[in-house]
Amino acid sequence: DMVSALCAIVEHKPAAVLIDSETGPLDAWKCSILIKEHPEFRHTRVILAGRQDNLLVRARASAAGADAFLLKPFTAEEVLLVLEQDSGLAA
Repeated sequence: DMVSALCAIVEHKPAAVLIDSETGPLDAWKCSILIKEHPEFRHTRVILAGRQDNLLVRARASAAGADAFLLKPFTAEEVLLVLEQDSGLAA
């Protein structure tokens, strides 16, 4: 759930987070926005993942501050590639 995820982010301060947009899409989008709006976490890389990939989904991900969107299923190599990229809605 979003509250537990945000608490874990505050506690562990990860460099990147991977959020499944299908575990409650509103929660995923809100979680991304909250991460990016917080001064301490605005540079945390946010990757959203989902089974649908279209212009609307990518626009929502971008509007929510996500750094990338991955289409499920994805590989560890795809995640690493996204993390290596500088900016923009990758993948």
